[in-house]
Parts: sequence; structure tokens; C-alpha cells
Amino acid sequence: MAPENNAAPPLVLSQRTEQQPVPRSEPFYDTLWFWGAVGVVVATVAVILVWNLSSNGDPPPDTTFGNMHAF
Repeated sequence: MAPENNAAPPLVLSQRTEQQPVPRSEPFYDTLWFWGAVGVVVATVAVILVWNLSSNGDPPPDTTFGNMHAF
């Protein structure tokens, strides 16, 4: 009932070949589309800030309701 004692095949060693270096991709922050998107976000925030800062001095509308608060 004991298993047969078969010898393993002989180990064959071969010389390694030089591996080619893996080309690295460009980091996302060095790409043109990333800085284009950052520029769009900065321009949008600047427009919103200028618009809000220039419209804060508006007086309340001339209506019979005046400047009523809901609560």
C-alpha cells in the first residue's frame, strides 16, 4: 500500500537572459490634459468669486414685501 518511490526529474539550470526594462508611463501631473483641467477649475472659481463679490452690494428689490425673511 505504500506509494512507489519515483525519482523526480533532474533539475536543469540554464543561463538567464537580460530582461528589457519596463517602460514607465508618464505621471498624470505631467500631462497636458491634467493642467488643462486644473486651469478650467481655477478659472471657474475665479469667475464665481468675482461675480459673488460684485453682487453683494445690491440693495433689496423695491417691492411691497421689502426684505422679508422666511423664518
